[in-house]
Amino acid sequence: MNINQIKADLRTLAKQDDEPLHVREIAKESLEAIEYLERELDKALAITSNKPQS
Repeated sequence: MNINQIKADLRTLAKQDDEPLHVREIAKESLEAIEYLERELDKALAITSNKPQS
């Protein structure tokens, strides 16, 4: 299972009305955390790729 599949599953879970509210909230928060970490990783990679060679 890759990260895109996990994110898709979390999106689906967060929208399912037959799941308890706390489960949907946890899915939503987990998705937000993953997306935040992806953005931070992209920033870090951009910074390191723009560093001059020593």
